[in-house]
Amino acid sequence: MPLDADVFRAPAGRNAPQQFDTKYYYAIGTKETMMKFWFRTPPKSGPDVPYTFGLIGDLGQSFDSNVTLAHYESNSKAQAVLFVGDLTYADNYPYNDNHRMSNVAYNVVNGLCTPIRDQSAPVYITVGDGGNQGGLATNMSEPQPSYSAFREASFGHAILDIKNRTHAYYAWHRNQDGTAVAAESRWFTNRYWMPTDDSFDDPQ
Repeated sequence: MPLDADVFRAPAGRNAPQQFDTKYYYAIGTKETMMKFWFRTPPKSGPDVPYTFGLIGDLGQSFDSNVTLAHYESNSKAQAVLFVGDLTYADNYPYNDNHRMSNVAYNVVNGLCTPIRDQSAPVYITVGDGGNQGGLATNMSEPQPSYSAFREASFGHAILDIKNRTHAYYAWHRNQDGTAVAAESRWFTNRYWMPTDDSFDDPQ
């Protein structure tokens, strides 16, 4: 995120962050209610600048949500967290599904279409659950389809470690495992910068 983004804009008369990759401290409240926080600005952007994101889906506000956040915070590699999914959906609040629609033409589970390998297609990762009140999603299609690389019912977080313009490393960390243990991991390459043809790996 660039330093001139709205999130870094300070009110009139206040100092805004001016340096890349710099830790800034701030406080909210007064006297006995004051709480101190900090954040680090992103590094100067470039095609080979490494950056590590934490990914948490459908966090919710449950006991498991707190466990997920504590587990994520103990993973010192992440520099920023992206919350994918939202709190209201995860906690079954009214009207949370008004914007959710399903297009059956792209529903590969119902048998109306079949996925095919395409070297130029993006990779879709369904980030696991952070801890919603509905509990773990255990209703999965059986047998496991060939296009599904990994699945399980577990709460946790993911780490996306962008190494450079060609490589990124993804890892899923379950809450029940140790902080440095990845239940599933995968390397990704950017085919724009590093053309790769892995079609010969296709068992079909």
